[in-house]
Amino acid sequence: MSANNLGIIGYEDIIQGYLISDRTGYIPRTAVRALIVDGKGRVALMHVKKYGYHKLPGGGVEEGEDLIEALRRELREEVGCEVEVGEEVGEVGVYWDSSREFQVSHYYLTKLVGGIREQHLTDREREEEHAPVWLRGVDEAVRTLEADAPTERGGKIIRLRDLMFLRTMK
Repeated sequence: MSANNLGIIGYEDIIQGYLISDRTGYIPRTAVRALIVDGKGRVALMHVKKYGYHKLPGGGVEEGEDLIEALRRELREEVGCEVEVGEEVGEVGVYWDSSREFQVSHYYLTKLVGGIREQHLTDREREEEHAPVWLRGVDEAVRTLEADAPTERGGKIIRLRDLMFLRTMK
């Protein structure tokens, strides 16, 4: 992780008394996430209705992609939008003990360009009912995530991960 490391989290941050396993040999995974701001100062979150939480749009970097290409692809798929990519703000690392992955999410500031088009969600995202919501700025996004009560541990980790980033933006 680089100098703009915002934090590292794992299951011990959401499960009281969780015993950390040996985390050597975890598979590295890279992801990208965005704070999308539109012309009215609104920001986008993805609502994961099935599990009762919100998250910043983004996802995994595929083989052969650079971070910016992956970010643009993920935002087209999840939100249905094109963006102007600004600076990278920081990174958050997550130990996913269930899959033995260490995922580093790179967070970017982006600006919405043009309108919103059709989403191209994965089968899993459709099943979990992912939908973009537009909120009145970072403060409302933070309040929304703070009020969430995810019903599964993946959502609890994602909530903490994205709050680490959003709180730095306040």
